[in-house]
Amino acid sequence: MFLALESNPSLDIGVIPIGVNYAKAAKFPDKTAIFYGREIRVRDFFDKGDLPGSAIRLKEEVYLHLKKLTTHIEEEESYDLVIEKLNGANVDYLNPEKMNQLLEEDTPSASIFNSGTKVSLVQNLFKWVFVALNFPMILLWYYLIKPNVVEPEFLSTTRFMFVLLFYPFFYLLLMAGMLVFVDWQAVLVICMAHIMLNIVLVKLLWED
Repeated sequence: MFLALESNPSLDIGVIPIGVNYAKAAKFPDKTAIFYGREIRVRDFFDKGDLPGSAIRLKEEVYLHLKKLTTHIEEEESYDLVIEKLNGANVDYLNPEKMNQLLEEDTPSASIFNSGTKVSLVQNLFKWVFVALNFPMILLWYYLIKPNVVEPEFLSTTRFMFVLLFYPFFYLLLMAGMLVFVDWQAVLVICMAHIMLNIVLVKLLWED
């Protein structure tokens, strides 16, 4: 960006900070909240005589914005302890503004807590139906993909990419196998029903 400004100072380049927040990053199903910050004008940090310093100042500004758009724990040494405390309080990670306010005050705030709920027998039934419908993909996830994800914070992102990349092949193989026994209209109906049922089950499995 700064090299582009160096060759053409009239350019008006902007950076939009984006905060991605997960409700239960290491669990399934999950919810996501995305917050967009105000535009950062790159030209305000540009110094033709100090490009490395310009980059450092811009990164610092982006960092300050992202701190407000996501839940930010300042002290790395106490990170695990703080997370354990927040999880125990059943807070809402989808509200970074109030989450950061809580962390600054270090006092509980009822407005950002979720009401704890126990997993019901019906939800367990939905879970086993979901497992039965997606058994080959679940085996692939648990034994091939998930063990290679070192940081729990990246599980939701990895899971999303897994579904996006692998499920099309799963449905192609499913369709090819069923075409041996039934016509393509029936295959299409079965696959669509499978997809819709998966979507409904994921919604039903979510614990508020």
